[in-house]
Amino acid sequence: MVRELKVRYDGGILVEVRGRRVLFDPVSYPSRKPDLIAISHAHWDHVNLRVLRKLKVPIVMSYATAKLISLKGSLKGLDLKLLSGERGEIEVSGIPLAYEGAGHIVGSLQYAILTEPIIAYTGDFNTDERVILKPAKSIESDVLIIEATYGDPYYTFPSRWVSYNRLLEKVGEVLESEGSVTIAGRSPGVAQEVIALLLRSKFRGELYVHPSALKASRVHFEEEGEDLNLKVALKVPEGGILIVKLSRWTEGLCRKALICTGWALSNRNGIPLSSHADFPSLVNYVDSSGAEEVYTVFGYSYRLAKELREMGYNSEPLVR
Repeated sequence: MVRELKVRYDGGILVEVRGRRVLFDPVSYPSRKPDLIAISHAHWDHVNLRVLRKLKVPIVMSYATAKLISLKGSLKGLDLKLLSGERGEIEVSGIPLAYEGAGHIVGSLQYAILTEPIIAYTGDFNTDERVILKPAKSIESDVLIIEATYGDPYYTFPSRWVSYNRLLEKVGEVLESEGSVTIAGRSPGVAQEVIALLLRSKFRGELYVHPSALKASRVHFEEEGEDLNLKVALKVPEGGILIVKLSRWTEGLCRKALICTGWALSNRNGIPLSSHADFPSLVNYVDSSGAEEVYTVFGYSYRLAKELREMGYNSEPLVR
């Protein structure tokens, strides 16, 4: 292992390098106070407002991420360092950071600590060409911390455009047979991707957004520079298409919905659309990063680390 470097899971992904501590995506309290917190994106398995308020250290995130988080709770009083654009550099608390778009959801970022060695953290990311967002580019690094949500070889998705065409076909079939259709996807994320796809396809059905996906959709399309007058509905009207957030709170609506998620790969009624990278994309990222050490985190972290070792990479999972 590289000297003067420690990487472990401690409330979030904690990197200690040259006497400084950076905590990425904390969801619980770490054993030691960091010098800096960096938030990759606004999904609630990557950020906890109570932790941010308690630790009282500078926090780096994108403007869009701050907007999304503020939909759930106030950011008032936090020492925020807000980032704009797809890429850039900043120094906070004496720690030099680079950031790069992650292509996961609006505002999502990857980070690199610009020390010797260079340590990169992907957060959740997607390298596909999509109808929303720009695909993530790999960050060259010495040490890479990479997400492993779909880090099992089974999760090899069809091309984006094959999945898009399949979704549009299914929407047409259900509209014809049922008179209306509900589509469920994670929000923010795939739900906004489906909205953008349907608007481009100019389906004859009227498009509606469920309240569960509305606020995130407004933030997303504002950040994308699109002024959309989204129609709202609690249930799908006759002849309509309703976009709903995929969650336990909308379980009743989701039972009869077309489900868009990577976990639907084996479900003939689902569409394997995900805002995460699939297994081949994860491996490609590792290869293009040039990293000498690779830490895997989240999802299939153990399986991905094992597969990478068998390919000759120095890789191990971060134990949560």
